[in-house]
This record gives sequence, structure tokens and C-alpha cells, in this order.
Amino acid sequence: MTPGADPNSTSGAQRAPRGNGEHVLYVDDEAALVAVASRTLEILGYRVTGAFGPAEALALFSKDPAAFDLVVTDYEMPGGSGLDMVTEMMRLRPNLPVILATGLLAPRDEGRVREAGVRELFLKPYTPRELGDLVHRVLSGRR
Repeated sequence: MTPGADPNSTSGAQRAPRGNGEHVLYVDDEAALVAVASRTLEILGYRVTGAFGPAEALALFSKDPAAFDLVVTDYEMPGGSGLDMVTEMMRLRPNLPVILATGLLAPRDEGRVREAGVRELFLKPYTPRELGDLVHRVLSGRR
């Protein structure tokens, strides 16, 4: 995602769909990406809590698993796998909507991701518009 990019800028494309205050937990080990994605989603009408890695995200999530409507996480992070983190979160809250972002996913890993209950795989890099569209689609229950 390009830092500073406006999710609602148009170059012949429609505006990204807006949220209704849903609470998104956005997890990545890159502070700049957490900041840009959080700001993008906030502009689109979501409440966002950013976490820097699996340990911080699990600590936040464990306090109140029902507080989050969606988790968006990176797959590979120093200090742990996003997939392992999501598996633990789903023990606390089955059917948690999850979007997993990755730069590269081996075919053998895709099965594990789907078995874990991840709703969508998202390839990096992505635009603010792509993020907004995907978050809206997952929260509205469409695949």
C-alpha cells in the first residue's frame, strides 16, 4: 500500500465502500503499514486498532474477543506467524472473520490457511481501494 494514498481518490474508479463503525484489528510488524492501513480504514468509516505483531495482537484480542468485528493480519512476521495467531484467536472466538495478507504464499500453505478459517487471502502490495473493498466484502458476508 502506498503511504499517503487516498482510498477515495478517483481516476475513473468508483469510491471505496464505506464502513459503519465496525472495529478492525489490523496486525503487521511494519509500523508504517499499520499506520497507513489504519488511517485508510478510518477514512472509510471503520474503527481500527493497530497491533505490531502477533504477541501484541493476541494480548489485545484476549482482553475482549467480542470487541473486534474483523482481523486483518500479515502472514509472516518476526516473532510469530499470523496464521498461528489467528488459530489462537479462533479458539477464543470461532467464526471470527479474518483477512490474511502476504507477499508470497506457497500452494501447500494455502490449504492450511483455508483450514484455519481465514476468509480471504490478500496479496501485498495492495492499494487503499483494494483494502477497503475487501474489508467491506468480508464484513458484509460476501466472498
